[in-house]
Amino acid sequence: MLGERGPAVYLPSMRYIPLLVITLLGCRAESSNPVAPPPPAEFLLWAGDSTFWVTADAYGTRMRGSPILLARYGGRFFEIYVADDDRSYYDAVLVGQRIYRRDLVTGDSAAVFTDTLVPRLAERYATQHPAERPLSPQEEPSDDPRTVVTSELEIVDLFGPFLIFEQHTDAEVTGGETWHATSRGAVDLRSGKVATVRTLFGDSTARRVVAEGRQRFAEALDSVLAAPHERARRAARALGAFEFDERSFTLARDGDRPAVAFLVPGAGDDADGLILPLPPIPVTATDWWGDVRATLPRGDDEVSGERWPQRGYDVVARDDADRERTALFIRDSAAHEWKVGAVQAPARRLYALDDPPVDSASRAGLARAFNESALYSDDARVVRFERRAPRQTPTAVVRHRITTFPNR
Repeated sequence: MLGERGPAVYLPSMRYIPLLVITLLGCRAESSNPVAPPPPAEFLLWAGDSTFWVTADAYGTRMRGSPILLARYGGRFFEIYVADDDRSYYDAVLVGQRIYRRDLVTGDSAAVFTDTLVPRLAERYATQHPAERPLSPQEEPSDDPRTVVTSELEIVDLFGPFLIFEQHTDAEVTGGETWHATSRGAVDLRSGKVATVRTLFGDSTARRVVAEGRQRFAEALDSVLAAPHERARRAARALGAFEFDERSFTLARDGDRPAVAFLVPGAGDDADGLILPLPPIPVTATDWWGDVRATLPRGDDEVSGERWPQRGYDVVARDDADRERTALFIRDSAAHEWKVGAVQAPARRLYALDDPPVDSASRAGLARAFNESALYSDDARVVRFERRAPRQTPTAVVRHRITTFPNR
């Protein structure tokens, strides 16, 4: 019943108390989560398409997610995002994209990579059609434009100051050509310059790696051409649309070492915008790889999952059977674990905030970015163009000063 001070509390009979105590102690012994508080921990985890801020202390564990992508280099954090570069006319849809970085301390943004194809085509179109003018953001193109060229940039991975992107280009010209192309590349977030194997690993390593990449591509061609069946002959015709490009690559790792994996771009109807991946080529680690290696997980067995060893604790990520979700745990030196929560797979990078402790300016910038991300629309961080749909400008506000680097 209810009394004036709230619900009445009924205690068990005294003869049941010893059994109750034994039962509780037994539950504690069998639980995988100790009753004691977790070890102090604080870190950011990039998983899926979001970043998660995890804190553990005497009050337990807390996790906050945000749909932002962060890079860290030079001891600072930068938000990375993609926005449209729309240069359309009424009868020509011309939409490229740019990659921006935003300093979380100053709030300043800089365009670090700009697609050059769409600006060139827009300049050519303006020369060929001097009477036409570009559309304003509020105007829509024709429902059936004669020219449609879209170039989308997808952020594939981050390795310290180096960002790996994939570029998808589609072009349709009424009465003319239709083509699709896909390639990958790297850009240095510090300078906005395109990064090559040579700038990443030096001249001698680049010569060896590029030569080995060309050899592996030639071997792939030979193996297809040597096959006797009809499917192989069709594949051989398609392979003619692929051409080795040393600028189209991604970074990977071979144990604790970096590796370069070339992706041969295809163009034309036969390739249909596909890319041909080649096996990774291990290279010798350079100075910048040390900071990157600390953010990468160490692969353990299927039970332990991926592990990031930290000072005083480990962060463990275990994928579910479908590899769609990842369960996060904090583990102490005695192998006791505390579950933090579940995130979208895969878990990619971990940035420690407690060793060394993040400075107050960076902490304030991170808090501001996480708070502001709650106001982002679906098109704020990655803007994609859909033909015949109303065109919108990105709702993400580029704060303070914008700098554009020429991509050389």
